[in-house]
Amino acid sequence: MSLLTIVLMTHNRPVLAVNAIESILNQSEKDFKLVVSDNSSNKELQEIMEARFPQVEHKSWFPGMPLAEHFKKVISLVDTAYFVMFHDDDLMEPDYVKRILEEFKKEPHAAAIATNAWKIDKDGQKIQDSKFFVSKNKIWESLVKCYGLD
Repeated sequence: MSLLTIVLMTHNRPVLAVNAIESILNQSEKDFKLVVSDNSSNKELQEIMEARFPQVEHKSWFPGMPLAEHFKKVISLVDTAYFVMFHDDDLMEPDYVKRILEEFKKEPHAAAIATNAWKIDKDGQKIQDSKFFVSKNKIWESLVKCYGLD
């Protein structure tokens, strides 16, 4: 059984979701579980998933739910020791899974590990290299603010 679940959260952006899925499936390390959590108000991505990615677990929450509920659903999907929440407007670097698993081995009790990310525009083109490094407290503060957690 894999140690890592990658949950791709998406909402009404099937083109971006396809780019993100492809970047995840093209990892150098293949030992992970991928779940696409589709909070779209239409079934466009569902049709794409069935045609192009039948091997990927796809959870459709059609016709959609509030963001905080979606976040909680994502958490409930995880049955591995570690997980990564990814979004449809992100592209995963080719060695991401390999590197994140190495970091989890170094810090097996970590609550969160910040990583590098590529920001992309609405067409899926890389627009900026950036490093996101924040403390565990800042991550929690952001989750509380974004998702109304307490």
